[in-house]
Amino acid sequence: MPRLKHSQPDPLSWHRVPKPMPMASILYHWQRLEENPNAYDDFKVDWPTFVSWMRWLPTYEIGDPPVGLFTFVPAPGGNAWVQGAMYDWKYEGRESVFLSLARDVMERGEAHRVTSTVNADRGVARDLMIRMGFTKEGTIRMAGLREQDVEVWALYKEGVWQSQQE
Repeated sequence: MPRLKHSQPDPLSWHRVPKPMPMASILYHWQRLEENPNAYDDFKVDWPTFVSWMRWLPTYEIGDPPVGLFTFVPAPGGNAWVQGAMYDWKYEGRESVFLSLARDVMERGEAHRVTSTVNADRGVARDLMIRMGFTKEGTIRMAGLREQDVEVWALYKEGVWQSQQE
């Protein structure tokens, strides 16, 4: 799985994608994910579902041109599930960018908390959750697509402000 090579300096820019996302952008991200199947391996979706998500859910592109994609799936009760991928596989040092996305979703009133699931064998993802101020809420046993434990992590509105102050 090749990692995307680019020369964009950190901190990377980001923007919320207007709805509906143009089909050319959807195709670009689908191709990046096809090139890096493990980038989204914790939550596989088929092409029609991916298109629907990209067209209508709160979605953010990171970098210009995009080197990452984060989508928030709002649910009743104020929760938003997050799914994200960086095509260069670099997450460390970009916590402030990711927190800005969560803050934007919350400021728009689309959620008061963000939930992320992490497969138990993803130590780097777990460390990212901790650095960003997420709270581990529990473990769902043998529930992942790879038949392993899945950890549930949450970031509350108050936690976003605190994390960005630290």
